[in-house]
Amino acid sequence: MKRSLSHFRNVGYGSTYKCHVCGRRTRYTGGEAGNCLECYEIAGLDNMVNDNGYEPGSKEYADARAECDTLLAKAVKLGGDGERIKSLNEYIWRDS
Repeated sequence: MKRSLSHFRNVGYGSTYKCHVCGRRTRYTGGEAGNCLECYEIAGLDNMVNDNGYEPGSKEYADARAECDTLLAKAVKLGGDGERIKSLNEYIWRDS
């Protein structure tokens, strides 16, 4: 079977689907089906902050927050709802 060079695949909704978190149309790129790549990564970092008990002011929290801020900016630039993303990831943006 010949494989396509494209890393996108049909997930049953056509070639794109609506991200469950930010609401923008996206393609499956290897993350959790249902979320765009940025929202998937943000959720993972939010979970890491919670699981490891990172507190605002710590280096670990600052590093995770910086990465999430970058991912949030990209998601918003691509049409995602930034306020919704923040509201569903309560640990990483708890000090804002």
